Amino acid sequence: MRDAVAAAPAPRRAGRARAEHAGGGDPVGGDTVRGHRVGGRPVSGYLAINTVSRTVRRILAVAYDADLTVGPLVGGEAGIVFSNPTETAQDPSHRLSLWLYRITENEFLKNLPPQIEPDRRIRRGSPLALDLLYLITPFTSSGENDQLLLGKTMQVLHDNASIYVRDPLNDVVDEIRLILCRLPLEEVTRIWEALQEPYRLSVCYLVRSIRIDSTQLDESAPILDITTGLGPLVAAPTTESASAS
Repeated sequence: MRDAVAAAPAPRRAGRARAEHAGGGDPVGGDTVRGHRVGGRPVSGYLAINTVSRTVRRILAVAYDADLTVGPLVGGEAGIVFSNPTETAQDPSHRLSLWLYRITENEFLKNLPPQIEPDRRIRRGSPLALDLLYLITPFTSSGENDQLLLGKTMQVLHDNASIYVRDPLNDVVDEIRLILCRLPLEEVTRIWEALQEPYRLSVCYLVRSIRIDSTQLDESAPILDITTGLGPLVAAPTTESASAS
């Protein structure tokens, strides 16, 4: 798949970055994706999960390249991989594992109402709102360099806690938030036991939340047709007039 996402080198304000299609364009807002909108916002297709991963990788790679200390440790964007730590350790050219190890449904956005299409006669099914959990593990030549790389990684993600993702080629437009999460000891132990690897220095980040729009369309949405010009209103008879009649 062609890598169509690029990250803006400098966010407009602290805590927000933009990730755009490599061909350029404005950030998310007034644009549409292939002419489609859902409920006044652009749609996001099923490629949203992979697009978010590539966006985070691109933001990290740009920041690493600009750092004289960390840049040589990573060796470019190719050193950041989506493989799990066990697979990453097998290739010395891979220096950072950005592993998506869990996907959950966002409970707060689970019951979003169906979206009304532009012609107002068709409703689209509710979007699927997802939270992504990433385990980020450095694989440099020493424990000291692991600390340097992980420290820089956490700084970059903290400074870009809110990201606009815009990838028109893959039907993805959304705003995501990156949150450093503290895993319970039981979950950390379970992850590394499943990998059959000794524990390595690592951190977990929650990406909240991406929306994958439904392809189900309902053309039986109710249409309310109000007709005006019914003539003058007639006052209802009072109790006295009703008795007299």
